[in-house]
Amino acid sequence: MIDKIVKEISSLMLKNTPQLSEDQKERMYKVLNPDNPDYVIYGVKVPEIEKIVKSTYEKFDCSYDIAVEVFRN
Repeated sequence: MIDKIVKEISSLMLKNTPQLSEDQKERMYKVLNPDNPDYVIYGVKVPEIEKIVKSTYEKFDCSYDIAVEVFRN
């Protein structure tokens, strides 16, 4: 079930990713400068992320806390 939730969240994040120019992406990565090489910056705003978490919670009938925890991982 967790794999399905992760795939759902990933697809929704990709769907809601804003279209940025290469210059904008480069600036964003310089500002955030993550240490983790697998870190992906989607550029989705917090209210949109909250909607994704809520839709995951409703679709998979799991607790809201589990949806948030899966989302953070």
